[in-house]
Parts: sequence; structure tokens; C-alpha cells
Amino acid sequence: MVICLLLILVGFSPLTDLLARWASPWVVESVAKFSVLTYYDGFQKGVLDSRGLLYFFSIMAYSLFVTGVVIRNHRAG
Repeated sequence: MVICLLLILVGFSPLTDLLARWASPWVVESVAKFSVLTYYDGFQKGVLDSRGLLYFFSIMAYSLFVTGVVIRNHRAG
């Protein structure tokens, strides 16, 4: 849940404005690209962008992989 919260907050405007005070614009932009909000805006407008789909599918695949690793380690003892 903490990771989900972080993926939302890195694109939140007050946080990116705060980061912009200390970092260069390209750093702020690259951090904001990890945000769910960046890709969700297009979906809200009804646009199915391939970058957004790839982002969400990769997040799902990574989460399922990590869950599988945790379950295997738990079963192994």
C-alpha cells in the first residue's frame, strides 16, 4: 500500500513544486512520469494511450511477480 501511495504522490502538484525548488526540471519530469496520475488523466478523458496501458500492465506484472516470490519464500519456510 505504501508503494501505491508513493506512485500517486510523486505526481501530485504540491510535491512536484516542492521538488522543483531543489532539482532541475528534467529530474522533476522524470520523477513525475512514475506517477499513476500522469497516465490516469488520459484514461479519464477516454483516451487509451499505449504508454498508459504499458505502464499499468507493467505495474500489475511486477506486483504479481513480487507476490509470487513472497508466497514461494513463505512456503519454503
